[in-house]
Amino acid sequence: PVADKIIKHLTAPGAKGVAKDDFQRIKVQIGIARDRQIDLQRKKRMDELKDQLQDRIEKEVKTGVDEITTLNASIEEKWQKLKEPDVKSADKIAMLDKIDPEVAQVREKISSQQQIMKQIKESTEITLKDWIQSQLSEFYSKLKKVDTSSQKIGREASRLRDTAGKQHEKELQALQKRGLEIIRQYQKAKDLLNDAVFEAMSASNGKERVVNETSFLNFFAKCGKECSNGEAVDIPSEEELRCLLCSWDSEGHLDEDRVQEILRRCMKVVNKTTLTDGVSSKSSVVRKLEVNEVLMLQSVPCKDSEIDVLRVKVQALNDGAEGWVTMSGNQGTEYLKEGGNIFKVKKETLLTEDLDITAGAKEKASQLKDTDRRLLIGELVEVKSPMQEQSGMKRFRCTALKDGASGWATVVNSQGTVYLEVK
Repeated sequence: PVADKIIKHLTAPGAKGVAKDDFQRIKVQIGIARDRQIDLQRKKRMDELKDQLQDRIEKEVKTGVDEITTLNASIEEKWQKLKEPDVKSADKIAMLDKIDPEVAQVREKISSQQQIMKQIKESTEITLKDWIQSQLSEFYSKLKKVDTSSQKIGREASRLRDTAGKQHEKELQALQKRGLEIIRQYQKAKDLLNDAVFEAMSASNGKERVVNETSFLNFFAKCGKECSNGEAVDIPSEEELRCLLCSWDSEGHLDEDRVQEILRRCMKVVNKTTLTDGVSSKSSVVRKLEVNEVLMLQSVPCKDSEIDVLRVKVQALNDGAEGWVTMSGNQGTEYLKEGGNIFKVKKETLLTEDLDITAGAKEKASQLKDTDRRLLIGELVEVKSPMQEQSGMKRFRCTALKDGASGWATVVNSQGTVYLEVK
């Protein structure tokens, strides 16, 4: 049809055909028409390819980028709430526990989305490279903005977690101190030994007694009504008490040994005195107490009215002897002094999971269990139990102050070599 139109246009009126002189014009016109047709076909094909690419961009790029942007907006909203001044450190840590994986998810999605966009660009015909780049540019810009935001939050979250962790530790220590003061105030008001405090705090759990959340809350409610001076006690909130319980045991259940450990308080003998079998200073002598001996208190101090002195029930750390001792005389002589719970490593030894330690593995690092580790000279440990004798050695349970590792350590071996000494 195009050729017919060209011939008709170039044929003179009345002539039978195109004049010989116009043959070149026919060739030119047909060439032009052919090129125009090719251009139209190419344009149609390019339009079809663009439509296909637009469909891919909509399904594979826009949807993904919108999802990433929405997720990042949610993170930024949480981040702003996190930075509010009245947010508690424990809540900050809990919020960071949610934000951190979401930030990691955004970073992963950005990387995946960039890979998808790269594949689309590489699979696009060279004639559409500039066009596809212009179509993807806004999505690259959005991803760059989100990437910058997520990186910033990630960096600041790491610093904030460190700060919040330290603050939470301080708050937790203050809460533990406060809780212990309340327990001891109740103990003093009721004149209870440490094991009786456990009985008051615990509940029956089948064959055994255990401190659970309910009994723990009930005990502190009872403490709030009864104290030594008859005044109300400033009891922590239920939320704080749950936090306190979990700080003492991650599962929220305290057995008797753990309660005794929490209540344990050590004092050091600073002047020679005696250990007696009764609260009265006139009761029978169990044995003499030497300077620097460490005693673990089993009660709160109480007054011996006969001679007007404070006496306390204790257990000697080195041999487990129990009895009563005078804290200070009525003439001002001091017999006991706070401390003795911290020991310093004098000679390198092992911190083991079990009390029993075989002779072959005693000091051989090659035979250490995964749960054992060495206590290095100069390290400090906190006493957690009385000494027990095992294979001629005196050992106690302790916690390394350096990293919180807990286990059994040898204080003195069977030959009398001292590994740990009171600080």
